[in-house]
Amino acid sequence: MKGFDSNHLRTAGSLLSFILICLFALLSVLNVAVGIQAYEQIIQNTESNTQLRTSISYTANKIRAHDGLGKIESKQEGDIDTLALYQNIEGDDYITYIYCYDGMLYELFTSADTGFDPEQGEALIPLGSFCATVEENGIAQVYIDTDGVQYTQFTAVFSE
Repeated sequence: MKGFDSNHLRTAGSLLSFILICLFALLSVLNVAVGIQAYEQIIQNTESNTQLRTSISYTANKIRAHDGLGKIESKQEGDIDTLALYQNIEGDDYITYIYCYDGMLYELFTSADTGFDPEQGEALIPLGSFCATVEENGIAQVYIDTDGVQYTQFTAVFSE
């Protein structure tokens, strides 16, 4: 029987070292790939949350700023649900519409004499849909984000 000589042991040790280095490299690449995927998901969630918070804050602040300036009503314009904020400026009547159109939240400030044209509004942020209901002491708003998740908010109004 032939025994192992030092050359065979050196070759086996080198091979084992090479396998361990390759295993370490493979696991390192796998770790980086998982980290990149997690980071991208965090960024996407943060962006989605920011857009939603912006749309909710925007409509609530518009309602609060308008409180006491004129009538507020939920209004159907064609097949689009709108929140209409009426006000009189120096004897002329104006309407600010807030609505969702073509995947975006819009605002349209226009004369009350002008017809509603959703394409004339200013696109604000991506949003799946928006609906508002005027109640006795405030406005209930329902938002559906671009991922299809529904959120609700109630903004109190104090004027009559």
